[in-house]
Amino acid sequence: MAIIFSESCCHAAGGTGTRGQGSVASAASDRAALVALYDATGDWNFDTNWKTDKPLADWYGVSVNNEGRVISLHLENNNLTGGIPRELGGLTNLESLFFYSNNLTGEIPRELGGLTNLKGLTLGNNDLTGGIPRELNGLTNLKWLDLHSNDLTGGIPRELGGLTNLESLYLHSNRLTGEIPRELGELTNLKGLGLENNDLTGEIPRELGGLTNLGLLALGNNDLTDGIPRELGGLTNLESLYLHSNRLTGGIPRELGGLTNLEWLHLHSNRLTGGIPRELGGLTNLKGLGLGNNDLTGGIPRELNGLTNLKWLDLHSNDLTGGIPRELGGLTNLESLHLHSNNLTGGIPRELGGLTNLASLQLGDNRLAGGIPRELGGLTNLKQLALENNDLTGEIPRELGDLTNLESLPLHSNNLTGRIPRELGSLTNLTLLDLHNNRLAGGIPRELGGLTNLAVLHLGNNRLAGGIPRELGGPTNLEYLRVQRDGRVLPVETGPGR
Repeated sequence: MAIIFSESCCHAAGGTGTRGQGSVASAASDRAALVALYDATGDWNFDTNWKTDKPLADWYGVSVNNEGRVISLHLENNNLTGGIPRELGGLTNLESLFFYSNNLTGEIPRELGGLTNLKGLTLGNNDLTGGIPRELNGLTNLKWLDLHSNDLTGGIPRELGGLTNLESLYLHSNRLTGEIPRELGELTNLKGLGLENNDLTGEIPRELGGLTNLGLLALGNNDLTDGIPRELGGLTNLESLYLHSNRLTGGIPRELGGLTNLEWLHLHSNRLTGGIPRELGGLTNLKGLGLGNNDLTGGIPRELNGLTNLKWLDLHSNDLTGGIPRELGGLTNLESLHLHSNNLTGGIPRELGGLTNLASLQLGDNRLAGGIPRELGGLTNLKQLALENNDLTGEIPRELGDLTNLESLPLHSNNLTGRIPRELGSLTNLTLLDLHNNRLAGGIPRELGGLTNLAVLHLGNNRLAGGIPRELGGPTNLEYLRVQRDGRVLPVETGPGR
């Protein structure tokens, strides 16, 4: 997930001004807090003027106001190692504290909750442990809070719901447990909420549907249960919704079809049931739709042809039935189409040959019948073409030899007949060619010996004649070669050059 922070609140005011004795004392206190930080956090990459008599404004990463008080401390990516000292709680004018991407350990000091002027607190991508201090609820001016990619444990404090100025809350990639507090639904200014990659349990609070300014809601890869709240359909500014890799049940709410700004919808790897709502076809800005690895039933809605900006469509490992809609051939921006491991029937639509941006087409493990359309030979960007474990018949089209970017071609366990096309010898990027368990006849083309990147060649359980061409001794990466007829391994041809 891309995280972008606004730093408009973090620039220092110019000048030094005239300071009274109290201001001088406070500035001295700030200096002491910074020295404590330096002493506690080891060898830095950049430490210009630190622990010198230079003005604090000249210390690397420090900005001050007209009274010489520290208002921003930016030391991200600076190899800070060790714990955050409690003395930083004395920087009472601090507005911005950025310690992103260092090697900080230990707990987050409770004293940071006293920095009431703080607008940005960024401690993400460190090795911090312990819980999130409840005292952070004192940061009432806070606009963004980023604690992601640490080793934090315990629950998300309900008190964070009182930080009503928050625009970004990123707690993802920790080891947080417990339920998502309903109080987070009070953060009505929130634009980004990232809680994925934790161990959160319970249901998704319906109250999150009131966060109408949200552009990102990321709750994936937790242990959340129950259904997807219909109230999420009210998040009309939402661009990214990640609920994947949980244990969510029930149907996909039709209300999600009203999220017309949505670009990414990840619901895969849950326990969702029922049909794919036709209303999803109205998400005309959608670039990625992931519904794979659920228990969805029914057909693939033809209305999905309205998703003209879609780059990948993943419906694999469900219990979908019926045919592949011809209308999917109109999704000309598609780069990935994964419909494998369902119960789809009928033929492979010729219209899929118009998806010239496709890099991956996976239709295996269904009950598809008929021939392999010659039009698929026009998908010159394909790297993966997987049609295995179906009921396909007829010959392997010679046109597949035009797929010069192809790396993987599993066509096994069908009812394909005829000869292995010589043209497949042009697929020089191929690492896997698996044609076993078909009814292919004739000899093995010598041209396959030109596939120097081939690691797996499986031609067993066909009706092939003759021996293994000596040219197949050429592929230097071949790790697996299996060629049988009637349970017997075919002999290698002998002759000059062997």
